[in-house]
Amino acid sequence: MSQAHFVDTSALLKRYVLELGTEALQQRCFADPGIEIFVSTLTYAEAYATFGRLVREGDLTAGEHESILSSFESDWSSFVKVEIGSAVCRCVPDLARAYSLRGADLVQLASATYLRARRALDLFVVCDVRLANAALSLAFPLFNPEVG
Repeated sequence: MSQAHFVDTSALLKRYVLELGTEALQQRCFADPGIEIFVSTLTYAEAYATFGRLVREGDLTAGEHESILSSFESDWSSFVKVEIGSAVCRCVPDLARAYSLRGADLVQLASATYLRARRALDLFVVCDVRLANAALSLAFPLFNPEVG
């Protein structure tokens, strides 16, 4: 069985925008084509929001933006999506009581929790510190590309 990596948006964005952790993410998650990348469907909206913000703030040109969106859309079709449905939402109340997370991060953690209950999860890839700490307390195997 192939390795399964759940990749949070905070880490996945490094695949498209060159920044601290980009190289580590590429090596750990994308160099081996046998690794299955799992993402929450929330990641789609979070990624588009971030890419749009980077253009508005002048950190990306229009051409860079179009290139990034093309790469993201191409990759999106190969990711295994964890749908935000009632099963994932049922994980939310207990996690919300236990951890001080923003709504989107809570949905990411609920998605990974739901996924792990159904299959072995080799790695939770995340850069957000609060989310990483919550995942660590739930005994997820973590990788933060910013620290290698």
